[in-house]
Amino acid sequence: MKNHSKILILITLATLTVVAANAQTDSLPPIPLYDNVVSDDAPDADESSPRQTINPFERRKDSKNNAAPQRHMPNSVGEQLRILSNLYSAGKYNDALALSDSILQNHKLTKEENIYRQVHTIAAFKDLEYNEEADSVTKLFHQKYPFYKPASYDPVSFKENLGNYYTMPRFSVWIGAGPAGGMPQIDTVHVITDTLNREPSYDPAEVSGFVFQLGFEYHICKWLSIAVAPTYMRYQYGREIERGMMTTFRYEETDNILTLPMYLAASLYTKREIWVPSIYFGAKAKYITKAKYAAYTQTIGQAQYTASTRSLDLDDKNQSNFALMGGMKLNYNYRRATFFADAGLSYDLKPFNKPGRGLSNSDLLYDKMFIPDSFHMMDLTFVVGVKINFFYKTVARFGYGY
Repeated sequence: MKNHSKILILITLATLTVVAANAQTDSLPPIPLYDNVVSDDAPDADESSPRQTINPFERRKDSKNNAAPQRHMPNSVGEQLRILSNLYSAGKYNDALALSDSILQNHKLTKEENIYRQVHTIAAFKDLEYNEEADSVTKLFHQKYPFYKPASYDPVSFKENLGNYYTMPRFSVWIGAGPAGGMPQIDTVHVITDTLNREPSYDPAEVSGFVFQLGFEYHICKWLSIAVAPTYMRYQYGREIERGMMTTFRYEETDNILTLPMYLAASLYTKREIWVPSIYFGAKAKYITKAKYAAYTQTIGQAQYTASTRSLDLDDKNQSNFALMGGMKLNYNYRRATFFADAGLSYDLKPFNKPGRGLSNSDLLYDKMFIPDSFHMMDLTFVVGVKINFFYKTVARFGYGY
């Protein structure tokens, strides 16, 4: 019986010893034995060399120049960008910045990939309160991607910093065309045989022509710009007056004109900046390159007769002239292109015909019994076209910046 009691006591003590040992192993970290032991073949430590920190996403070369990863490295850009997003979401902003730089240096990124990288780079700088660095990268981002609209999943700090700036083009070039016309504003009517009606009629319905324009614009700021637009214009105007109960005298003239408009434009931007109206004021130089006319008398009841056209002597005109001008535009912005409709009006400073040359055209004077009126020309134009914007600049809102 005593032997059985001794055996039972020994078994109990052994069991308690095993349980105690297991309890210590679960609660304490393993303690390495002989931690300072160094192999006899190992080289001595170089105390003068600094300690190197290995980037987990970099490869190192072995003695045979074969790429040997220190640890698992993501092979695709997409995988590294996902890690970049995870590092930022975890608040590891310095690691996110280091990985962002590594991705840029070691990969050729598409537009979408680079945008994703820069979005998280800007957000990491901002969350670290590196405001100057965040602003610098944001300006470059705006210049490279001036039409980027933040997505709902973009970091809040990125969207807030992006909203502190806007972009504007420095230069624009446009091309446009449309209908044009000249509306004479009468100063003096010279009458020879017109006894029934001393006031001729310049019917607006008879004004017809076209305009072709090439424009260059420099943007002083987002809302203000200056422009110059070399323009070729051709139009025809008609004049008629009754010369009797049954007859009407008709004069038609066609003019080809080169103009050089220069003006200041002010734009009214809406919140979305897609539809933008603008107004402009300025002046333009005019030069008549060619002028032709046809003059004839039409009698009621007879077949309509149209005289053949003849060239006008440009010495009879104020060939060089100047005009005040103004108008309004409606612009539709789509990325770097702007589609526009332009309605313009101008008024000549000098008379269209030279007053002292009214009697110089013998055909009109003796055959048609007509002396050209003295008037100032008002030009009407309606142009539609497309404008391309270049060299975008990033501008801080409300003086923001570091």
